[in-house]
Amino acid sequence: MDDRTLFGRAPTNAVGLLALLALVAAIVFFVTGALLAGIVLFVGAVLLGGLFAEQSSMVGRSRELAGFAGASARAWGGASREVTRLRISAQRLTAERNRLQHELGAAAYEEDQEAIASLRARMHEVDEQIRECGLQAEAAVEAARRRTKRERLAVAPTQVRKP
Repeated sequence: MDDRTLFGRAPTNAVGLLALLALVAAIVFFVTGALLAGIVLFVGAVLLGGLFAEQSSMVGRSRELAGFAGASARAWGGASREVTRLRISAQRLTAERNRLQHELGAAAYEEDQEAIASLRARMHEVDEQIRECGLQAEAAVEAARRRTKRERLAVAPTQVRKP
């Protein structure tokens, strides 16, 4: 059971029940011949029914918006975790690259051509891994944008366009 209340708004189920009771009472008054009371109750039932329908659609819209907010939070939360993981990995790789560069300088100073070639090749591999981390982070953010955009379209109000 939902314990939340919105101040200034009648409970949806109570309004629906009142509309139904007013309609039943109007029918009873029409059948018994009390036309004026039947008309007043019928008008009240119609007004309460309209209020019930409006409130029901507001509740549905609120659920849609809550669903959008949840999907958006999940999409961006997942992207944030992935980007953070990739940034940490890129930082680790950058530290390794700096170490390799320092070793490359020492090998160049000692004129060790074999070590120079090996370290340069490893540095190129690390540079590629760092670049790949950046591309994956961009892809994660773009995926979150696409998902949020798709969810936003699902809750967007219908627009009527004239032909």
